[in-house]
Amino acid sequence: MTIESNGTPQRHEHDITILFLSDEEACNGETGERMVTETQKLAYCPDSIVEAYLSAYCETIGRWVMVYERLDRFFSGNDGTLPPFFTNLEKLDLMTFWRATTSSFIAAISLSKSRGVIHGGPFCRTCYVISSGTVKIMNVGRAQHSRDYVEDLYHLRSFIWSNPVFGVTNSADWAGFDNLLGSRKMQQK
Repeated sequence: MTIESNGTPQRHEHDITILFLSDEEACNGETGERMVTETQKLAYCPDSIVEAYLSAYCETIGRWVMVYERLDRFFSGNDGTLPPFFTNLEKLDLMTFWRATTSSFIAAISLSKSRGVIHGGPFCRTCYVISSGTVKIMNVGRAQHSRDYVEDLYHLRSFIWSNPVFGVTNSADWAGFDNLLGSRKMQQK
């Protein structure tokens, strides 16, 4: 709720998603606070990064919670709502949706390096959600800064390569891209 200059309260409603952190994961609120702070550093990537609004301790249930933008669901593969990864059976070209999504992920990871943000685990399916019809990365900052930016890019590669939803194992072009990512030659210094 905000108060307008004339003193009249104006109501602003937002759909949100609340996720519970385990006691071990919460670290007395440090994890949630870090996730919100690190996610806010990537606010220029709304098409690829889930917005984290706040983290708080809920005394009623005795747990730390994360409050995110509205999420439709966790990414669990192609359930018919998303286009296939490739445009044809030869697997020579990505669908426009996936080309844009993959490009935005790489751009977000690149921006994260310049902002000093480490995701620390974008290889896990639970780090990807569907929000407003697109795939986004969540849990930014969940891991502490014990990892390198290159690990995030490598983990994105691992997620795509190992996930049968994408079916990239039979694509010569994707294998070439995968070899480039796997070689770590894309590391920025």
